[in-house]
Amino acid sequence: MNRALRRKQQKLAKKNSKSKAVHNSRDAEAQRLLDKGVALHKSGDLAQAIEWYEKVLVINPRHTMALSNIGLVAKDQGKLDYAVSCYKKALSINPKLSGVYNNLGLAQKEQGEHSQAVASYQKAIAIEPELGVAYNNLGLALTEEGRYEEAASCYHKLIELQPNFAEAYNNLGLTLKEQFKPDEAEAYFKKALSLKPTFVGAYNNLGQVLKDQGKLQEAITSFQQALLINPRYAKAHSNLLFTISYYAMWDESETLKQHMQWDKIHGQLGGQNLYQHKADNDKDKILNIGYVSADFKRHPVAVFLQHILQSHDKKRFKIFCYSGVVSPDRITAKFKSSADVWHEVFGWGEKKLAQQIFNDKIDILIDLTGHTANNRLKAFTFKPSPIQATYLGYCNTTGLQAMDYWLTDSVLTPDNSSDKSVETTVPLPGCWVCYQPENRVDVALIKREPDSGVVFGSFNQISKLNDDVVKLWSDILSQVASSKLLLKSKYLNSSNAQKAVIKQFAQYAIDPSRLILQQSTKDYMQQYGLVDIALDPFPRTGGATTCDALWMGVPVITLAGKRVIQRQGASILTAIGKTDWIATNKEEYVNKAVELAQQGVRSGEKRVELHNIVASSDLCDSAKFITNLEVTYRKMWHSHIAMD
Repeated sequence: MNRALRRKQQKLAKKNSKSKAVHNSRDAEAQRLLDKGVALHKSGDLAQAIEWYEKVLVINPRHTMALSNIGLVAKDQGKLDYAVSCYKKALSINPKLSGVYNNLGLAQKEQGEHSQAVASYQKAIAIEPELGVAYNNLGLALTEEGRYEEAASCYHKLIELQPNFAEAYNNLGLTLKEQFKPDEAEAYFKKALSLKPTFVGAYNNLGQVLKDQGKLQEAITSFQQALLINPRYAKAHSNLLFTISYYAMWDESETLKQHMQWDKIHGQLGGQNLYQHKADNDKDKILNIGYVSADFKRHPVAVFLQHILQSHDKKRFKIFCYSGVVSPDRITAKFKSSADVWHEVFGWGEKKLAQQIFNDKIDILIDLTGHTANNRLKAFTFKPSPIQATYLGYCNTTGLQAMDYWLTDSVLTPDNSSDKSVETTVPLPGCWVCYQPENRVDVALIKREPDSGVVFGSFNQISKLNDDVVKLWSDILSQVASSKLLLKSKYLNSSNAQKAVIKQFAQYAIDPSRLILQQSTKDYMQQYGLVDIALDPFPRTGGATTCDALWMGVPVITLAGKRVIQRQGASILTAIGKTDWIATNKEEYVNKAVELAQQGVRSGEKRVELHNIVASSDLCDSAKFITNLEVTYRKMWHSHIAMD
């Protein structure tokens, strides 16, 4: 090798060595800055953390770890668009980062981009087939989309990878719950608790499926256990209140005390308004009415609510809706089209929701859920509106100091009502609901299948089949020869649930051949053609199911007590002028059902006649109902002005 070539090679080697040293120095500095950012991130100083991560990018704009970490901080700050852009930039540099795809999915899910989130989790799993966290997140996303079988497969794979991961069993239980398999879900929630005895979410979920099976005392115990571990777990507390209220489990005084305790623990009011509302003495102003619900969708409440939003006098009322619907559907779109202002509030914090209500200058705020699923009662405790009322979705007081009124009717809460409430009870003129079914089935076309005997029926939840109900229904079957009982429920898709119902009636010598057990089907309304007489359960009487039966020309026998939950059927029957189908004691209940059956199998003409009575009654008079409701709202407003 000649000297010139050797010198050239030595010079090049020296240059490369120098370049490598500089490169190593830059890498070391980038790592130092990254470590500093991570430390700040862990300490909770998000703003400073991002600054240090961005310094890394000045040195190396293609530093995927810095980009990913900026995405994490931005997501924590609620800057979802920025987080997504950082994750995508990191993936454009290195498309094999499974963890970044997982984090991208989390951000997309929070943006409401569920399908994109699913795709991101799937890419993470394709890159790293044993990435357990991605299976868990994919399962959650699929569950929200109603793809329960696929979600269950994710959790089974996760359990295979991490057999001691309690959350996997809990989440699998949730998918089974959504498929109306409460007995199977129960087993998985119990497995989760065996692995993690302080898992409050699993206790709450276990309570839910126990309730759905009618194991009410066990459900109460499970909710109470959750609250022993975490007394500030508002969801479990609401579920406890729901159970004791809807099934009249505790006496009225203790029930009221428990509702007030919810407000004391979870509320924000503390005896004084957190928002100062400007005085407004305009009696005839256009009132801003705010409706808050997670049930603006296909739901039993919808048949009573949709016409209200559609029928309000827009010259006198401006309608705001705060929708907490998790998975909007076609019915959600109809609700949205009826509102003047529509806010999607699912995922919002309670303070953010309250602030939006206050900013919207809502005059009267209506809670439509009470202590049912996905309620937003915490937002009401901030008192963001000068007038607040609860209506329709719950059968008891909310217990909130900040709730001014409870809208009922004179049959639901008569003078001798035993229910106790924090709110002032305001009976609406006529029935407390107006029934407007979406499915306008032609009753004249519904033909009863020929049969040798009378068919009694109930399309209510099987959790309402307490021992007293089963005994009375068995008495009715025993007194009406060759009669049968048709029970339809979404929970009867399980063979175990069917066996449990058969066992309940076997205690009273009812042969299984006299029971027709069906799960809910798409032709739900048409199935009333199989029923001659509907039997209302108790103490939790039917609402939408009672209206459905009457609309389809099927008479309903109800047993009225002294509490709201025991009087829904009585209010509905009063509204259609059929008070003779209301019993006041168990003996009368049985006698009325037997006497009606002895009048003979109801003809098609009688069905049409009853349907026409219902259609022309106060129960279905939307114009009259909305006038009464708006008069009530105006009276509330005038009363508020007078107090100011």
